[in-house]
Amino acid sequence: MNISMKYGFWRGALFRLLAVALAIGTVSDGRTSRIAYAQGVSDPIVVKARAAINSGQYAEAEALLKPLAANTPDGEGALELGLFYDLMGRYDESRALLRRIADLQVGPRTSPAEYARLGRAARALGEFQLANDAYRIATEKAPNDPSLHTGWGELFLQVHNNAEAAKSFQDALAADSKWIPALVGMAQALVDVNPPGAEKAIEQALSLDPNVVEAHLLKAQLELDKSDREAAKASIAKAKEINPVSLDAFAWSGAVAYIEDRQADLQQEAAAALKINPRFSGAYRVPSELAAANYRFEEAVALSRKALEIDPNDVRALSALGVQLLRTGDEAEARQVLEKSFAIDKFDQTTFNLLTMLDSLEKFDVTTEGNIVFKSHPGETPVMREYVAPLAQHALDVFSKKYQFTPKGPILIEMFPKHDDFAVRTVGLPGMIGALGACFGRVVT
Repeated sequence: MNISMKYGFWRGALFRLLAVALAIGTVSDGRTSRIAYAQGVSDPIVVKARAAINSGQYAEAEALLKPLAANTPDGEGALELGLFYDLMGRYDESRALLRRIADLQVGPRTSPAEYARLGRAARALGEFQLANDAYRIATEKAPNDPSLHTGWGELFLQVHNNAEAAKSFQDALAADSKWIPALVGMAQALVDVNPPGAEKAIEQALSLDPNVVEAHLLKAQLELDKSDREAAKASIAKAKEINPVSLDAFAWSGAVAYIEDRQADLQQEAAAALKINPRFSGAYRVPSELAAANYRFEEAVALSRKALEIDPNDVRALSALGVQLLRTGDEAEARQVLEKSFAIDKFDQTTFNLLTMLDSLEKFDVTTEGNIVFKSHPGETPVMREYVAPLAQHALDVFSKKYQFTPKGPILIEMFPKHDDFAVRTVGLPGMIGALGACFGRVVT
């Protein structure tokens, strides 16, 4: 091995070690010490730029990445710059960079890292099948690279396949049990179905590196699920210490402010986020989701509408609005919104289920008595009509008098002959074994 070859070998090895150290939290520049995206990296300037992004030094990151992207339009710097522009809402600039990377001409000599860049760019562009193919080939070529499995897992998260995502993150952790992006991804995959498992993954990530913004915000989400607002606010505050201009931290801080009826604080957090990214609809989408989780459905609808004023194609806001409208009884508009959502994201099983349920519901009989609208399957209407509407009206009269409260009508009652149809109408997915009914205020199922 000659001198130049030795230098190239050790230089490459050093860069790989630096990337791994950054991902597992053993290197810090005093601001942050984790990889922002679950991919390997070999360029130290990209490493530095990612650290700058993680700590909110956005201008510095852009200055570092622009020369790299200009010199190598399909390289790591170009990918990172494209993702950065996407974060900032500069979508035209982002797509121009990412398009070139996603259009990479592959062949027998294409490296796993190149496939990973192609996959990450394709995912950002919404080309999920291309991204899936790229990650599949990358992991076949380098089965022991945790960054590749993590990238694939994040793709599965984006297409709502949390079970497959968890498998990919497990593969990453089998290769390296301290790979922080995989631990964070695992927490995201488990947060709704296995909160204790998500908590464990978060604690592992933070024990390796306490400066992981995403982990602190996931922790806040779990704390809010347990109605521990003070703990959640502390976790959000920690995220802001690490990155004072984190868009997601602004969104979660605003969400907590909203449910605590601190409207001025919500507006302040939203304004701060929108100053950085004027197209960041999450500033109102996240508060809408938290409002809905606290059974404030009409307020959630208003917040989702604000989010969609900022970004009419925010598929998460569209999906959330559709569900919220179903819970306030506006099924006609809910269908329109859900159809738009599904046209953008055909991988969302919940949206598909709800649209299928609405198709079935159109065949139901409708009975109106006073302030009550009762929907029932034609095969059950002759019997149910005689009992349900009068009983509901009696209950409404009795409890309105007892609690001195008159609900805003009309009150929509829907009865389903199939349990899974009831479950889908209620939570968007079949199941809910043991549950017989649910009330969302003006909607009873």
